[in-house]
Amino acid sequence: MVDSIPISYKKQPLTHTAMGTVDNPKRCISKFTSDPNSCSSWSSKNDSSSLSGFTNQWDVLSFPTHYGKKRKPAYVKKPNFGQSYSTSAGANYSSDLFDNLSKVKGFDICLSKRKKFVAVPSLDPDLYQKTFLDPELTHKAFLHKLNASKIVLRPGMVLLKNHLTHKEQVEIVRTCQTLGVGPGGFYQPAYKDGAKLDLQMMCLGLNWDPKRLTYEFIRSVDGCEVPTIPRALRFQVRDAMICGRISFEKEGEGILPFIIPNVCVVNFYSAATGRLDLHQDCSESRTSLNERLSVVSFSVGDSAEFLYGDERDVYKADRVILESGDVLIFGGVSRHIYHGVSSIIPNTAPKKLLEETRLCPGRLNLTFREA
Repeated sequence: MVDSIPISYKKQPLTHTAMGTVDNPKRCISKFTSDPNSCSSWSSKNDSSSLSGFTNQWDVLSFPTHYGKKRKPAYVKKPNFGQSYSTSAGANYSSDLFDNLSKVKGFDICLSKRKKFVAVPSLDPDLYQKTFLDPELTHKAFLHKLNASKIVLRPGMVLLKNHLTHKEQVEIVRTCQTLGVGPGGFYQPAYKDGAKLDLQMMCLGLNWDPKRLTYEFIRSVDGCEVPTIPRALRFQVRDAMICGRISFEKEGEGILPFIIPNVCVVNFYSAATGRLDLHQDCSESRTSLNERLSVVSFSVGDSAEFLYGDERDVYKADRVILESGDVLIFGGVSRHIYHGVSSIIPNTAPKKLLEETRLCPGRLNLTFREA
């Protein structure tokens, strides 16, 4: 992911490892189907000539039915090598952790004067059908994305400028604001040594535990189920992948491998203190790392100075400004680059966006991966 917890990539041979067995559908999470027997590897993932097959995979996605529920911790058998999923809160944790579950509270990314949203349009199936699946509206939005500026930063890394429309940015803020104040919402994560990060984090699909560097279905920090990824966001990731691969059509199809995201890490950086050190993303399965599956990052709100490079050295890293509506994609040969956020640039968010959402000063970042 683009904005995650700093970790160093382990330089050791990568081998293919099964994500799980077909009799355990929860371990087949990366394929998003209701049929456990259909969780085998998707053969047409990197075949751009069969986008219809890719679309069919998305058609079976269901809408989220809840924002998260409390669940008691339970013992879980240690996962197989190359599998970093935990299906219970507190697996391998001391039971003392659960004495303070009530202290974890959601964080509101919008100013307090804003009325609470009763419902999020992008989570309403009826409104979703009228808005996001309307042929005319969908066609106009996609033309906007195709015509947006595309900047190739390096092989396997592309920046889609102004890719997200104003309406999509508003819906992203509203969705994250609603999910963020509920169970499984925003909280300030900490390292294993207890040091707090300079951001608020919420995970969708699967939770990423910064202390154990693993994924889990139940948040260890508070015992909540992880909210699902809204369907509208999945389609926006698909559109971004299509537009990103157009930038590399001459270099070859495999330079930006397609993903079907099952993890979305949502970070909110305050304008005053938000930052993230250079790091690599390598908590995913061996299969995901070996195939160098792409990482997709959405930026909404204030601009940020983004660092990236082949070494964990701030002075040698390249820099680029990520503005509201930008989408950054890196995969293939650039999948394991070091990257981070050096600073948030205050007062750079679009005024129209702030007027409609009352987003707090800072940057909202959504990073999608296939774990």
